[in-house]
Amino acid sequence: GQVIGTVAYLSPEQVQGQSLGAASDVYSAGVLLYELLTGETPFSGGSPVETALSRLTQDVPAPSEIIDGVPPEIDDLVLRACQRAPEDRYADGSEFLAAVRQTAAELQLPAFRVPVPADSAVQHALAGSSFTDRLAWDDEAMSTRAVTLDPEAGAHEAGDTAETRYGAADQAHETSETALVDPYGDYSQEADQVYNQWAEPAQPQGYGQAPGYAEPQHYAAAPSGYPAQQSAGYPAPEHRPAPPPAPTKKLSNRSTIKGLLWTAIITALVIAIALGGWWLTSGRYGQIPSVVGLDREAAVVKVEEAGFVSQVDEQFSDDHPAKEVMGTDPPFGERAPKGSQVSVLVSLGAPTVPIPGETDTAETYSAKLTSRTLVAEIGEEVYSDDAEKGTVAEVSPSPGSEVRTGSTVTIHVSRGPKPVRVPGVEGQKLDRAKKTLESAGLKVGKTIKEFDPDADPNTVLRTTPSKGTEVPSKSEVTIVVNNATEVPDITGLSKSEAIAELRDAGLDPVDDGEVFDEDVSGGDVASQSPEAGTVVDPSRDTQVKFKVSNAESVPFVLGMRAEKAREKLADAGFEVEVSGPEDGLVWSQSPNTGRKAQRGDTVRISTF
Repeated sequence: GQVIGTVAYLSPEQVQGQSLGAASDVYSAGVLLYELLTGETPFSGGSPVETALSRLTQDVPAPSEIIDGVPPEIDDLVLRACQRAPEDRYADGSEFLAAVRQTAAELQLPAFRVPVPADSAVQHALAGSSFTDRLAWDDEAMSTRAVTLDPEAGAHEAGDTAETRYGAADQAHETSETALVDPYGDYSQEADQVYNQWAEPAQPQGYGQAPGYAEPQHYAAAPSGYPAQQSAGYPAPEHRPAPPPAPTKKLSNRSTIKGLLWTAIITALVIAIALGGWWLTSGRYGQIPSVVGLDREAAVVKVEEAGFVSQVDEQFSDDHPAKEVMGTDPPFGERAPKGSQVSVLVSLGAPTVPIPGETDTAETYSAKLTSRTLVAEIGEEVYSDDAEKGTVAEVSPSPGSEVRTGSTVTIHVSRGPKPVRVPGVEGQKLDRAKKTLESAGLKVGKTIKEFDPDADPNTVLRTTPSKGTEVPSKSEVTIVVNNATEVPDITGLSKSEAIAELRDAGLDPVDDGEVFDEDVSGGDVASQSPEAGTVVDPSRDTQVKFKVSNAESVPFVLGMRAEKAREKLADAGFEVEVSGPEDGLVWSQSPNTGRKAQRGDTVRISTF
């Protein structure tokens, strides 16, 4: 492609068409310093293209290799400024200038003014120009042009060399010319005319003394090892051809005011351009400070004091504990525009595997892993009684585990609860049936009661879903229980005990009176209806009638006075009939002692 600039001073990255920075200007300045020391530029090819490409494969030589008396410190200045890699040069012009000043101080170089050359390209360019309305910079050597570079180009056309174009005398200065050159074409006739004019110069005409001209001054001798300064007048080198004949019209300054105005404008523009160039290439940049070892707040303050806008960026790290400041982005030592954003990097420590939420899917959980620098891997789906179908059931490594950054975490999505078959619990007591269902991974839902006279009371008649049905684990199962009640046996129990027994069975006790039963003690239940063992429907009839025995044992009264015997028999519920003296002793009784008799019956006693 085309590169605009003076070929002799192009940096390698400019030749390659890369982005340019302050280091590119440092390279050009280093070439200029080389030229000031040696009187020539470091690279000279057969064409501008060859000259430009030579710096891609060759290093700028040390000035001391070209001329004698150059100290090593000066060599170091040039060589570092002209390194092919931008990062190996001085960072910008400020750093280069500081190095030059330090070297001058170390070598104790005296201050001296650079004299104006008597035979310069500027002088030739201004020959015949008029300082009326504009300055005429029409000489080809003073122009900046676009040079077409083709790194793959081979040799040029036969005879197309610097020597054939410019002549041997100007070959050494060819690379210093800024010109639009076609590396594969011929020069125009106008260029040939210029060359012929310079090849056979006429005798120069006299020049008038320019306004403000002063005789050249003489300065202190150059430092030891350096060439002596030229004497007043500064004659041109012998190898350079004489300038072309001056035009018939000499230089003049027709308008002093206009010239001063132009001078002021040009000076202001130069200052503005210089300040703008300094600001764009160096002034607006600052160096990123080091914050390693500081705490979070101190690191933020240091970045802001350096002229940048700070923000805290927390990142996971395997090498730095949590809350430790790891550095900045851009990193320490780099240069960035002041006012730009610089991140203070604070460690979060090593990442841990996050705990899946109840509603986390593989996608949402993967996002959590990514935020912790971890990589998600989808594993096989698994049954889970706790995680709903489609949500994350398990992860490996386990949640909460500390892992290295970039580790892989396997995600297992739930297929829902594992299916189970409803076990058969018919005929089991209700409590036992509940335990059987829960052991199978099911939940007992409703319990429905139904009457079945042919099944045992309080046993399971059936379930819903029925036995053998496959359902998800933790599904609810409805149990149908037989609510039939078996009438308990209450005969022989006291009246109070019988009532309590019936009520505990969910039945309604009914006292149906007394009955004589000499086999049952008086006051105890002698009979019941329904009989013991009968199964009844508690939703229809729960009454159980019972009769209490009124049979009593005849007490022993023999040998007692008739009056005492009468009293004892009456207490037992019997009537008394006395045969004999009322105050006599009882010598017989009927019924006899220990026999059963119905309360209210008559007991006959005989006395004497």
